[in-house]
Amino acid sequence: MAEQGPVTIESVSPDRSSQALAFLFRSQTDLERRRSIDDLLEQQADRRTRFESFLAASLEGELVGVQIAVRHGRTTCFVWPPVVDEDRPERELVADALLVGTRERLESSDLSMGQVMSEDADERGRARLERNGFSYLTHLEFLQHGLRYGVPRLRGGLQFETFDAGTNGPRFEAMLEATYVDSLDCPGLARRRTAADVLEGHRECGEYDPALWQLFQRDTTDVGLLLLTDHPEQGSREVVYFGVHHDERGHGYGREMLTLALHEARAAGRGSVVLAVDATNTPALRLYDAIGFAPIARRCVHVWYASET
Repeated sequence: MAEQGPVTIESVSPDRSSQALAFLFRSQTDLERRRSIDDLLEQQADRRTRFESFLAASLEGELVGVQIAVRHGRTTCFVWPPVVDEDRPERELVADALLVGTRERLESSDLSMGQVMSEDADERGRARLERNGFSYLTHLEFLQHGLRYGVPRLRGGLQFETFDAGTNGPRFEAMLEATYVDSLDCPGLARRRTAADVLEGHRECGEYDPALWQLFQRDTTDVGLLLLTDHPEQGSREVVYFGVHHDERGHGYGREMLTLALHEARAAGRGSVVLAVDATNTPALRLYDAIGFAPIARRCVHVWYASET
């Protein structure tokens, strides 16, 4: 337990989890809230979700704020923006106290990075993050392809093999590193983590299926990487990572890789494919637009980095 001015910050005990999660999802309808709580508790129980930090804020014994941070792989966590009672005059004190408490727990862990996404229009929330050690990184555009509207034709010419840690894992890691060179997609994150750490984090996104992790070749040369995860309950697939080797760009390989992903998703009965891209990555946005992706949301990304001293 920690006192930050009039605000008390403490880790949420198991017997208070349901109450704290109800507060976390307070903006949802009763039915949505029950589903969200059940889903999160189920994910935590089977270790798909690992709380790095789960904090509650109280004023004079009353719950007034909640924040969680979820470990993602060995070195990264996703931090949820603090949820506070915005009608209270102490809302900024509460939000700051939660963010300070969360940051302190990250600093005492073995994590190297924490990421937070907030609504683009939430200027108050973005200011809270900035003043409490979570620096602005970029904006992300979330795009969706509605497969029922048709997909481009495949040209052919590329082959791929699926992921197997024992046989081609090192080649997947090498290709991941090669796609980072001169990348315009969140360049501030490049080389902050090892390729092995990045791949482990991606394995925890949705339902991991090594058949959806594909290393592409032209003849015998590795040219690109496409990692997808399946969300059958949502009827969609998600591109969690996509990149072309820096020496192989400009040949249309990226378009062919994505087009194949669209065809495979439609054949599997999925209704859409979704992805996120750095809003400043103009070449990628141009490619996605050309093959039928459309914007559905925009988010602001802030990051905390562990001290390198």
